[in-house]
This record gives sequence, C-alpha cells and structure tokens, in this order.
Amino acid sequence: MYYQWTRRYLYFGFNKLPLDEPLTANVLIAAVLTKPETKKAARDRACIQLQQLADFANIDVNLRHYRVGYSPADVTPKKIPSDDQIQEIIDQIKNPQWRYIFALMAIYGLRDHEAFLCTVENKDSVWVAHIPDDTKTGFHVAYPHPATWVDRWLMGDRILPNVTVKENQDYGAKASHYWRRIQALGSPYSLRHAYAIRCHTAGVQIAIAAQWMGHTPTMHLKTYQRWISEKAHRQAWQKLQQGLEETSSTS
Repeated sequence: MYYQWTRRYLYFGFNKLPLDEPLTANVLIAAVLTKPETKKAARDRACIQLQQLADFANIDVNLRHYRVGYSPADVTPKKIPSDDQIQEIIDQIKNPQWRYIFALMAIYGLRDHEAFLCTVENKDSVWVAHIPDDTKTGFHVAYPHPATWVDRWLMGDRILPNVTVKENQDYGAKASHYWRRIQALGSPYSLRHAYAIRCHTAGVQIAIAAQWMGHTPTMHLKTYQRWISEKAHRQAWQKLQQGLEETSSTS
C-alpha cells in the first residue's frame, strides 16, 4: 500500500503540501505549480491527483486550468537512435537477459512490460510476438521488423532478467535503470519509437503498424507523424516519381 502511495500520489504534488497549514485552494495551486510546465507529464499528473484531493475535501478549486497537455508526441525526436546505433547498443549489452528484453523491444516495437510478458512463436516460418491480455492495450500480435534481427539476437536462450515487480509499470523502471547504467542513447522506449518510424519508412500501412504496436491508427499518427525524417519524405517522393515515370513510359 505504501508503495502505491509513493508512486501514484506522494511524488505528484502531495509531498509539496505544507503540514502546518490548512488545506486551501491556494495551497493546492501552489503545490501544482511546483511542477514546471516543461515537465508536462508530471504537471498534468499533479493536477489530476490534487484535484481528487480537493473534491474529496470539498475545496472549490479547478486545477485542470493548470494542465499543460502532455501527449506521447512530446518525446524528443533527437533521442531516437538509428538502426545502426540500435545494433551497436544491443550488441554491446553483456547481460544476455537484458539484451533479450531490449532486442524484443527493438524488433517488435514492444512496450517494456510487454517484452517481459510476451511469448515469441514461429507462425508459418515467421517469429511473431504474442502480447497477452494483462498489458496496457490487451492482446495483440506484433511482427518483426527487420526480421534479420531475430536471427541476430533471439535464437539463443530466452531467459528473462530476474526482477521483482508489483505492477506492469515497474518493468519500465527496471529497464530504464539498466539502460542508464550502460549509458545508452535515448531510453528503452526509444526502441519502440524507432520501430514505428522504421515501419512507416518501409511502407507498412498505418492501420497495420498501429495494430502491431497495440494502439489506434489515430494515436499512431498523432505520436509519430512529425518524427518522420527528411529521408523518409525523400524516399516517398522518389517512389511517387518512379511510379509516374513508369506510367508515362507505358502510355
């Protein structure tokens, strides 16, 4: 219970409430404002949690006005490693259990907890990842891209790191901690982002890529469209011109 309290409430504004003052609207607003607007996720979470406290205490205040609107699209694009960088990072991970987890995230675009909970099965000569129901978006199937990375990293022993967790989000904390220890570029989640962009560049339909990643096409576009590099735009344009030239030559 204490663990849940600290993770979900204490560090999102509750620890900024004065112990020697009455709980008022101004006190709650001041606690919210300790989270800067640049920390969008933390600010919005503080607004939500402290608003619940205000409603419970019958304090007339609307903390929703102080939200800044965090979305997955706020992740910094420059922190997404290239495919060559991903290969270098994972190749250099000495711990085979953690190398396996990060390889799953890179190959299938998995969330960190999905990498721990999924199973990899051979389906008609393709190694696909089955993500179970007890994950963020429920059961779905992800396909490898590039498939060559399956042979590179997944054909050995598939042993998971020995970690103790109480809920799915704890897997992310463990993965991030190890990632920082090895001082790798970006974050474990950047492997998922790189997968999305890789699929887009390869021409995978948005609806299909979204299903592989366990979210909606709308969320897929909202999160990743602005990250598509100039190289991807150039490739799309060249493909379009090639099609026009082929049409002209046959007419």
